Amino acid sequence: MTGWPPADPGARIVDLTHPLVGRAPTYPGQPASLFQTVATVADGGFLMSEIHARSHVGTHADSPAHFIADGATTFTIGVDRWMGDAWVARVPQARGPVEPGMLTLPPRPAHALLISTGHSRHWGTERYYGQAPYLSLAAAERIIEAGFGLVGLDFGSPDETGSPTEPCHHALLGADVLIIENLNGLDGMDAGWCWFCAAPLLTGGGDGGFCRAFAAVPS
Repeated sequence: MTGWPPADPGARIVDLTHPLVGRAPTYPGQPASLFQTVATVADGGFLMSEIHARSHVGTHADSPAHFIADGATTFTIGVDRWMGDAWVARVPQARGPVEPGMLTLPPRPAHALLISTGHSRHWGTERYYGQAPYLSLAAAERIIEAGFGLVGLDFGSPDETGSPTEPCHHALLGADVLIIENLNGLDGMDAGWCWFCAAPLLTGGGDGGFCRAFAAVPS
């Protein structure tokens, strides 16, 4: 599968996004978020929502500028870099760090690596951030060496929750590898090839932000 539209006309589109409703989960230490309805058709003639949240909530993107001084922002990164051929690597029942040997990489180059652990099923529970998998620095370096331009995760961060140094963020973003965090339902897809897109909104300082993530899966 290369490019868009998918070469397979029977490709199935899979939504990989956590809905942002109510008090959507936030990374520990960040302010609470709130996504609420403030007007309805019945009461005011239109439906409208109000958002109180920082940019890195729910399924979202990290640009290099999120951690790297003078790094590329969402305003300077071409939209095409947020999409392309992707390889789904399954790491079932991951606990603690995901090591390089746990990643099955594709037989030919791919733009994106999607790491599927099944952890998204714990979204909204204490376990989601409290017992989350994360990448070892060696795994992040292996991803960089393999030439990926983007890595997508079905957990909250490439680094261990609460890490004071965030080594994987610095390594990946410093190598211009874009990051998508908090993918939803990736374990419902088979390991192997798909086409992936998760383009962030152009907001704030361009550090990243909310995105709608989806994949086209071969039939």
